[in-house]
Amino acid sequence: MHNATAVYETRPARRSELVAWYARQPEAVRIEIHQRKIDIQRTWQNNARAAGKEREDKGGQADYAALVAAIAEYWKSVNQAKTEKDFKRRVAASLAKKKTRLAPVAAEIEQMLPLIERLRKEGLSWRQIVQYLKEHHKKTFSVAYLQRICAAWKMRGNSDQ
Repeated sequence: MHNATAVYETRPARRSELVAWYARQPEAVRIEIHQRKIDIQRTWQNNARAAGKEREDKGGQADYAALVAAIAEYWKSVNQAKTEKDFKRRVAASLAKKKTRLAPVAAEIEQMLPLIERLRKEGLSWRQIVQYLKEHHKKTFSVAYLQRICAAWKMRGNSDQ
């Protein structure tokens, strides 16, 4: 999009769609879009000066148009990554998204993982560990779920081993 007029020639529904997409993005992505918006505004100002025109901004329309243009540009680069830079931006946007929380039971198990590993090193079976946690910590877990959380924790590289 080359100028504010071109932005306003797009369908209002498309502009609303882009703004809604923008609102769902993590803060890191929104900050990057705002930086691009500033660059777009500067480009438009320089083009207007070069053409001998004064910048006309009635009620922030040019500011809004630059924001919509920046969102459209970013959306296109993320959804149609054709260069390495675009791909890296897409990956960064995915990494910036809010991390998912563990289920409450999984969070309890993760807090007890050092104890569970110590019990495993002492030679207790998974069933014995479940019984130990039930007797001494008043926590009840299934053997399969306990094993799954411990395996996932080790795969993430959080184990001392």
